[in-house]
Amino acid sequence: MMVEIGGGDLLQVTLHRSERKTLAITVYPGGEVEVRAPIAASDEEVAARVRRRRRWIRKQKDFFEQFRPRTPERQYVCGETHLYLGRQYRLKVIEGRKRPVRLWAGYIEVTREDTSPDSIRKTLSKWYRTQAERHFVLVLAKVQKEFHRTLPIEVTVDSRRFSRRWGTCHPDGRISLNVDLMRAPRSCIEYVVLHELCHLLVPDHSRAFFRLLDGHMPDWRERKSRLERLLA
Repeated sequence: MMVEIGGGDLLQVTLHRSERKTLAITVYPGGEVEVRAPIAASDEEVAARVRRRRRWIRKQKDFFEQFRPRTPERQYVCGETHLYLGRQYRLKVIEGRKRPVRLWAGYIEVTREDTSPDSIRKTLSKWYRTQAERHFVLVLAKVQKEFHRTLPIEVTVDSRRFSRRWGTCHPDGRISLNVDLMRAPRSCIEYVVLHELCHLLVPDHSRAFFRLLDGHMPDWRERKSRLERLLA
């Protein structure tokens, strides 16, 4: 849910209701804000509590932010490195008749008549999304098979690149995955998919959730850490 916290600023929070008596707010290292509330708590009550705690939430976010390494902003010029499925490739821009983007001998090769950085950026963004639409379905099929549970799942691609939210699970069985995950190793994508599958059964980050995650992927912490290091 989105909470207006003053001055027109909005804060995205993940709300979980359960049989509990108190309302708790957690800020995670990635910047996500989670609220665990009693079933009887209204959205207005939750929003009011978040607003009262906005200074504390900002302080927590700032604390975690200082430990995050910065990825240099991409310039989309020849020789620049780009990640694809955890491997680094150099960008090769070729002026000529438009051809499909291809991986070739350690390069991401882009051939376009318009070789301006903006044109290359748009071309690569479209290519990453196309790759995501194909790979995410394959990863979901693999992880779901190992999950040993039949769930009606549909995976969609979230095109908001460089967002800190890697995945979102929806009550209707849809899982949205950030297109930027295509920069990460497949093992990290598998972790995000399993994380969201577990949320379809356990909506909050309770002990039951982590027991489920541990049972199906004992090394998920290492995968999560690698993901955060690579895509910071």
